[in-house]
Amino acid sequence: MAKINRFNGNVKAIAADSLTGERSVFGTTATVSDDLTDQYNAAMLRGWGVIGASDFPPLEWFNAMAFTATQFIAYLHQMGIAEWNGMQEYQTNGYVNRLGVLYVCKTADHVSATPPESDPANWQLMVNQGVGTSDSPTFAGVYLGGTAENNNLNDYEYGSFTPAFLCNSGSLTHTQQQGRYVKVGGVCHVWIDLTATNSTDATLIGVDSLPFSVSFSGTDSLYPGPAISNAYSVNLGAGATALGGYWLDSSTSLRLHSWGSNTAQLSPSVLAATSFSIRMEGSYQTA
Repeated sequence: MAKINRFNGNVKAIAADSLTGERSVFGTTATVSDDLTDQYNAAMLRGWGVIGASDFPPLEWFNAMAFTATQFIAYLHQMGIAEWNGMQEYQTNGYVNRLGVLYVCKTADHVSATPPESDPANWQLMVNQGVGTSDSPTFAGVYLGGTAENNNLNDYEYGSFTPAFLCNSGSLTHTQQQGRYVKVGGVCHVWIDLTATNSTDATLIGVDSLPFSVSFSGTDSLYPGPAISNAYSVNLGAGATALGGYWLDSSTSLRLHSWGSNTAQLSPSVLAATSFSIRMEGSYQTA
């Protein structure tokens, strides 16, 4: 069977535009209602069995039957996925819309008045319509590879920031302060390109103004840091052959240091009135 093309327009129920006296609630000729709860009554569930052997169903009932059946279709065209209801029976892998949040049922033959957000044993959060804290409902994230809190991804962001060198003395004048970042969950990856001149000879302490605070949750003794691609006019110190650095926990800074064969950690330095540059990139855990 070929794909059915969607109706090009607003789907409405059959007899939605009926005139007075042309449609009623099924099983009665006195009550008129567009509400599905009113229409989907006991008489509707029995169907034409409510008509006696020698009786003829009225016009209003034919319209009521057609209206009710197609009103359900119109509702699904409006919502896409049906809203959760505590009296509905759900099956495994069935999706519901709960206040704009999508959940999937985890159990068969499930009926409960407990809403999905309060029933994690039977419902798995899938997609939330919000994208930030200003949305209603707020973004609750998606679960990847499991249902534990550690599997929840609820943050993605990218943008630019303005990094800056830190020296122990003098006054810095920056001529290049380029920073880019991508944050996925609790990890932020940054690209930094800095050029500056200092007013005096000074120790180059590090780089400040990272886009998010560093937080290593007790693992800061590992001293993770960025990869430095190149550095110009930075004095590494006696015996040093490489420039490195590490993120400073509970801050928005990284510490620069240099080292070499048989040397302890050294502090790099810069000369007065001499332009110096460093380019680097790396990832760190955020608070």
